Formats: sequence, C-alpha cells, structure tokens
Amino acid sequence: MPSAERSPFDNHSADAGGGRATVPSRRQRRTWRWLLLGSAVVVLLLLTFAPQIVGWSLLRHELPRRRMPGFKGNIRVGSASLSWWGPTILLDVEFDAPDGKPFYRVAKITEVPGAWGSVFHREGPIETRLEKPIVTLVLRPDGSNVEDALKPVLDHPIKSRRKKTVVTQGGSLDATDSVSGRVANWQDISLTATEDPQGAIPNRLQLSAKLADSPVAKPLEIEFTWSSSRGEPAGSLGTWDASIQTTDLPLTALGPVLGRFASDLDLSGTVSTKVHLASDGDLTIKDNLPVTGDWQLTTEKLQIACPSRMGDEKLVLDKTEFAGKFLRGATACRVDRFKLTTDVCQVEGSGSIPLMNSIAGAEGPAQSTFTLQGDVDLVALARLLPRTLNMREGTNLTEGRISFEAGSSRTEQGLVWKGSVETSRIAATVAGEPVAWDQPLKFKFALHQEQNRTQIDSVDLLSDLIHVTGRSQGDALHLDARCDLERVISRLGQFINTDKQELRGKLSLAADVTRDAEGMFVIDSRGDAENVLIRRLVTRTIERRAGDLQQETPGDAPPPEPFPPGAGRPPRPGRGAGAQPAPFPDRPLTRREKMAERKAEKQAKREQRREERELRKQANEIVLVPVQEWQTLWSEPHLVLTGKSRIHQDPLSVELVQAGVESDGLRVHAEGSISEIFGRCSIELNGEVDYDLGRLIERVREAVGPHLQIVGKDSRRFSIKGPLRTPTAPAATRPIVPLELSANGGLGWQRGDLFGVVAGPGSIDLTLAKGIVSMKPLDMAVSGGRLKLAPRFVLTGRPALVEVPAGVVIDRVVLTDEMCNSWLMYIAPIVAQATRSEGRISLSLNETRLSLADLAGGDLSGRLLVEGHVLPGPLFEEISRFISGIIAGIDAGPLRDLLAVDQPLVEISRQEIEFELHERRIYHSAMEFAARGVLIRTRGSVGLDQSLDLVATIVLSDELLSRLRILSKLQGRPLEIPIQGTLHKPRLARGAVGGLVEQLGQSVLDSIFGPPGP
Repeated sequence: MPSAERSPFDNHSADAGGGRATVPSRRQRRTWRWLLLGSAVVVLLLLTFAPQIVGWSLLRHELPRRRMPGFKGNIRVGSASLSWWGPTILLDVEFDAPDGKPFYRVAKITEVPGAWGSVFHREGPIETRLEKPIVTLVLRPDGSNVEDALKPVLDHPIKSRRKKTVVTQGGSLDATDSVSGRVANWQDISLTATEDPQGAIPNRLQLSAKLADSPVAKPLEIEFTWSSSRGEPAGSLGTWDASIQTTDLPLTALGPVLGRFASDLDLSGTVSTKVHLASDGDLTIKDNLPVTGDWQLTTEKLQIACPSRMGDEKLVLDKTEFAGKFLRGATACRVDRFKLTTDVCQVEGSGSIPLMNSIAGAEGPAQSTFTLQGDVDLVALARLLPRTLNMREGTNLTEGRISFEAGSSRTEQGLVWKGSVETSRIAATVAGEPVAWDQPLKFKFALHQEQNRTQIDSVDLLSDLIHVTGRSQGDALHLDARCDLERVISRLGQFINTDKQELRGKLSLAADVTRDAEGMFVIDSRGDAENVLIRRLVTRTIERRAGDLQQETPGDAPPPEPFPPGAGRPPRPGRGAGAQPAPFPDRPLTRREKMAERKAEKQAKREQRREERELRKQANEIVLVPVQEWQTLWSEPHLVLTGKSRIHQDPLSVELVQAGVESDGLRVHAEGSISEIFGRCSIELNGEVDYDLGRLIERVREAVGPHLQIVGKDSRRFSIKGPLRTPTAPAATRPIVPLELSANGGLGWQRGDLFGVVAGPGSIDLTLAKGIVSMKPLDMAVSGGRLKLAPRFVLTGRPALVEVPAGVVIDRVVLTDEMCNSWLMYIAPIVAQATRSEGRISLSLNETRLSLADLAGGDLSGRLLVEGHVLPGPLFEEISRFISGIIAGIDAGPLRDLLAVDQPLVEISRQEIEFELHERRIYHSAMEFAARGVLIRTRGSVGLDQSLDLVATIVLSDELLSRLRILSKLQGRPLEIPIQGTLHKPRLARGAVGGLVEQLGQSVLDSIFGPPGP
C-alpha cells in the first residue's frame, strides 16, 4: 500500500512503536535559528532604546522623583529625552505643592551622566543644569507652600557619596504674602552649588539674584562654603564661611517675609549690606555658631510703618548705620566694634563678654571688660511719632535725652557688672507755656559673679514719682518700691495726653531674693495697693430743653433769631392777615377805616401771641446733646498681692510656689509654673477663689450700670494651662488668646436681678478651649418663667465676638416696670416710663454674632411675645393729646382728654412682635394696644439714643365717629400720624403729616399744631 504524502514540515521519524528518535529537518533547524536571532535582536533593540521608551511613556513623570525621595506632590514632565550614554533631558517640568497648585516650573533639566552612569556607576559625579526655573512662593504666618512641599523630602535625606553639582540659569522667584498681598519678584537668578561628601574639594554655594523693577540696585550676592568630613558630629556643618552683599537694595523685597512676624509691618527705603561670618569647625561645638564675623549695614530713607502699633504714622530715618566685628573664643566673645547710629539714637560697645555656658569652665582673660553705651534723643523721636507717643496737642518738646551705659570687669571679687539708665531734664512748650521735668528717672544696678553664681549687689531707681532701692546682705537681697499713681499721671499729663484717664492710689512693693539649698533664686514678695481709683472719660447722650441750651450760650455768641424758622414773620404791609393799614391822610377816620384799623390791631396781636407760643414750644423742645462725664472702672480700698517663687535657670522658668490676691470681697490662692518666658510664656496655674459678688459689683457699679444686682458668696476652683503669647503669628491674624491656652472656672450666686428679671440661686461654669469661651447651658427659674442662656465668646480673631444660638432666651417671665424702662421700651416703645405693669413676655433670638467691643453696633434679630396691661408714659400721652386736639378742633372748644380725666390702662393683647437691631436702631413690626375702645398700632424704630421714628395708626371706634360727623369719612379708615422726638419727650412730626389735611382738614390741624406762618 503506498505511503501517505508527508508535509515538508513533518519530522523524519519512525513509528513511535519502533522506538526511533525524532530528528528535526534542515528547514526546521533553519527556522529555529532565525527565531532565536530575531528574539535576540528584539531584546537588544529594547535594551538599546529602553531609556527613550521610558521618556516616551508615562513613566517620564516619575523620573524627577528619584532625585527627591519622599516628595508626595504631583510631577508633570512635558517631554523627555533619555539615552544610555547621552545626557538625560527633561522639558517643561512642573512640581505641585500639597494645595494642588504648581510651586516650581523649569523649562529644561539636563543631567550628566545619563542612564548608564546613573545605573551602573553610582559613585561617579553628577551635574544637573536647570534652565529658566520659576519658583512661586506663597507665604503664610505658619509656613509656605514651598515648605509644605519640601518637608517630606527633608525628612528623607539622601545618603550618597557622589559629588553633585547644580547649575541654575535665568531663574525667577515670585514671593507673595497671603495675608497682606505684598509681592516681591526676583529675576536673573543664577545658582551654582557643589557638594562633595568625600571632602576632596570644598562645598560651595554661589547665588546671584536681581530684584525686578529696581534698575539702581545691584544684584544680591550670597556665597557659602562648608566642609564635609566623616569625623563631624551629626548636624554639624564643620568649617564654614558665609558672605552676603547688597547695594541699594529696596527694602520692599522683604515685604512678603515680614508677614511671618507682623502682617502690617511695612518697610521702605534701600539697604546696602556687607556681611561675613565664619566658623572654625570645632568638633566639640554642635551649634554651628560663627566664631568670627563682621558686618556693615546702611539704610537710606528708611520708613517703618506698623498701623497696629503706630496708627497712620511712619518712623522715617534719613540714614541708619549698623556695623560690628567679633571673635568668639572658648570662654568669652571679644567685640572689637559694635555701633548703631540713627537719627534718634546712637549705641556703641566693645570689649569681652564671658559666655554663659563657659562660666563654670576655664577662667577667662585676666582683664575681661566690656562697655556698652548710648543715648536716645527724645526730641527727635517725639517729632517723628507724636501720635504714637500720645503727645498732648500743641506740645513742642525742646529738651530730653535718655542715656545708658553698662559694663563688665574682672576683679579680685570676680566678674562685676555695673550699669545705669538716666533721663535728662525734659522740657517742652505746651500751647506756648513752658513746662519742665527736672528729675524724670535714674536707674543703677551692680552685680558680680561669685562661685559660678550671680549676686546682686544693689539696685536703685530714683525719681520724683517712683522710688526703688535694693541692697544685698550676703546671699540675700531686699527690694523696696513705692509709687503714687496720681502724681505719675499728673506729671506725665504735662507732656502726653492723659485727659481721658484718671488714676489714683499708692502702690508699694517689698521683695526678698535669696537662694535655697539647690542654689536657685527664691523670691518672696508682697505688694500693696491702697485707695486705687481707675476712671475714664466717656461720652453719653442726654436730653435737654432747647431753651436751657440757649441760656447756656456764651455771652459772645450771636443772639437767637427773633423769628426762628417756622415761627412766622412780620406781616407785609397792605396784604395778608394782620397787615398794617396804609398811612391815612391827616383827617378824621371814617367808620370803615376805624373798623379796618381795629381789625388789623387784633390780627397783629393774634399773630404776636402765635409767635410767642411757637417760641415757647421751641424752647421746650427736648433735644439730645452729648456730654462727657467720668466713669469709674474700678475702686479698690486695699488690695494685697503676695507671692513666693523659685527661678530655674536651665531652662529659664519660674515655679510659683504660692501666689495670692486679697481684698474686701475677694481672695485668690494659686500655685503653678511659668516657662518659655521670653517666647510663648507658657503658664500652668491651679487655684481657688473666694468671692462676695455683691461687694465686687458695687466697685464697678458705674461701668456695669444700675440694672445688675447680684448677691452671693462662694468658693470655686480654677485652672489655666498653655501659652500666653503667640510670637510667630502676625498681629493682624493673631488670636486674642493663643489657641493652645485652656482654662476653666465659674461662679455662683444666691440671688440676682438683671433688668428686672429676678433669679434665685444659680451658677455659671465657663471653659476656654481653642480660643473659645463656652458657658454650660443655663436653664433656671426667673420671675415666674425661665431664663435660658448658652452664649460663646469667640477670641480666635479681632474683634472678640459673642455668639448666641437661636432659640428662646426668656420664657413666660412676669412683666415689671424696671424691665419696661430698661430694655423692653426699645422693642415696644409704648411701655417706656410705665408706672404699673402686669403681664408676661417671652423673648426669642435668631442666631446672633456681636462684637464685644461694640455690642450696639452689630446686627440682632428676634421675636417678642407679650401680653398684659401697663399704665403708659409719654408716648401714649402724646397720642392722647393728638386725639383730644381733633375733638377740640371740631367743636372749637379747649383741649380735653378724650379718653377720660385719669390716664387709662393700656391693654396689650397677646401678640408676637418681630424686631431687628441694625445701625444702632431697633426696628419693630406693628404692635397693637387698646385704651377704652381706641385701637392704636405703632411701627418703626427706636434708636439706642432713645430717638423715635415711628408711625402710629389710630382706629377710632364707631361710637366716637357717630358723635363727630365731620370724621364720618374716616369710617373704616385708620388715621396715621408720624412720631419723632425721644422716648421721654415724643412729639408729632408736623412736616410729615401733610396727608392728614385731606383726612381732617386744615382747621383741625391748626388746632393741634397751631396755624402755619405766611
């Protein structure tokens, strides 16, 4: 049987059962060889072009991250060119900060060597070239976007022994202060930085940058070199040398950086700088502080502005020079030159200063001396900053300087320090009158170093106002001080403006400074304040008769017009009411002429009486006038302060062993500690306070007003913990209290009365946390109802705010006369000066935020639910007089009380009144009340100065309208009248009632208001 045809690709093999091996054909072997060769070529091509493939792929965005381990932001690379032996080139690279916005852009990055050197030659040098980099720096009080982005990188340092070189060309930096908006733009930035961890060559950084839009200024130049060696401690730079040089650099370049210290601090002018600092790389010193240095700074036309401290004034200094040179040794620092010269002060110093951390070590030079002296020209300073120094208006300071000196010397006793501050005679002319202060201030001190301890020998402060003395007896120092506050204010008031403040009282202090067994200073002190009175001049508005004000007009003031506006004018001859008859010829008068003459005389008398009534009305007009009066903020018969503390020197802190305050009605005892005194000043205090609220309230009665009455004695614990200062935060955004400060306390009472709301026993618990003082919700029985309060005081910014959540504050409280005449009259003016009140009210507030500095200047809204009866005051009397005038005008009779001889009770039906405080006025919706069948409705506003801007709507009963036919056309129509004046003296506004003419007729209005002038 013929065999089947074989495929050319079939193997030449025998039957499997025959056990013959498979032998590939020649064609198969050739195919396999080509496949293997092709695969090798593909692999070779992939390896050859792998870097470029990475550059084409999305992996190129991760290439910069290999040089910045830890960087967490997004990186974008426009394009990349990579090869094994050529340089690595990245184009259009962007780095994002944590806020998602780019902070660094660079047009081109070139790195040599390329991929081969980076992968297989890890110890070879690397050179990176950056072309046209752009840095966008946004500064905040607590950091910047660049710091946020680079912090993870700095936390992951690169451990490499490679020599690295970075070269930057054509760079720019845009710095912006996020708070003040100040901007500085640096251009033409060139940077060359070389680092060799092996120490074969010095590390060097050279930077040059030019401030944009400053053609006169030369570029900023910085050069910094440092050594690298394996024997240096961690964190040490070894031997280093730094220099900075500027010429006529505008100080506006520092604007964005100043926001880190004070957001409103602003500098202008130019500065020229030449600074050189160096360290010798002593391996025993880990602080990297410079050992030698010299500097010279010169400013021209320096202007310093800080609105939060200086208002709208600026400190302008024509030229300022600051220069110095020093050399630091193991035990002392020698200052060869130290000099500061400005338009208002001069300071010079030289000599050797012992280092505090070396006093216990080697002895210093045999003659270690240092002197520092200077003076301040008060005349020049007062001319530059008169308002900041609060100089009295019209004051011209002609004489005055402050001089000071301090020095040290080494004697047999040890190191001795002496110093003094002295103010020369101060003279000025105030409003052309000469004033002088012959002995303002003289302060001296002396101390010495003995057995590694500082001993105070003497302290003296001499003045005709303040006297402080201190003398040492062995290890003990006794200090005495006394001061008369009234004399201080009186003396200072000759030169500075103290017209709105008044201080009285005598202060004394006694302190003993000793050392305990551990060598720490122990201060035991007692301070006494006797008959202290603190008052301020405030302005308030009062009501006065216009006639009384005219009588008080000085004699040289022009007399009032005989015919004030609106009071009428003399009749013109020949026409009009009261006109005088034309002259008659010399002949007997006819009967007609005599009648005309008598008629004219009667008309003239009526006009004169009308003018007299108008003048009396104007004289009786109540007007609001501002008056100034003294308000007592605090009155203290005798206050005693006691304290015992220990001073810890390393680190500097104060242990408050005992602190106390005692006065009539108040006793405070506390203990704790104070640390970081010159920084955050952190405090931890725990104590107990015993108080008598009734006595304390009476001492500040004029400040809190007559409507607060509290009786209660109690003892409460309190605690305070946290920093008292936030020195790094700018003034504009600095919270009133640091957010880390926490405190808690409270007070209780047995009985209270606020604006007529009477409360029984209760307490308030307060907690301060994160800048917010919170009060535990208060819900207590008061005056037959409930009082509910839960305010928060927000101290996280300026001004301080009080927040009140939405809800019911007063619930079904009994209505009282005091309540009506204190605060309720602003919402419901009909109850002003009410003499008999019956009913209940409820008050609800919407969510409210008010400034504590000006509660009346904020916005507030809510609802008042009221019902009851009141015996009303002036507002109802004015409305009643108006209605009575209508009746009198109709029947031509005298004014009579329409509603009865005795004043009726006003019935206020249950109703809800919406109100709103805005721009110091309280606006209220319509409020209805009735008296003997007459329905009256008021709406409008009442100012916090008690001024009125109301509209009263009067609805006359059908019975009254039926008796007065002339008013029949008012059937079903309300009568609206505007009311102005004040709560104590309301008046109908004549100029706004023109529409009543159409309703009532001119004759009726003339009866109410008087006839108008011609």
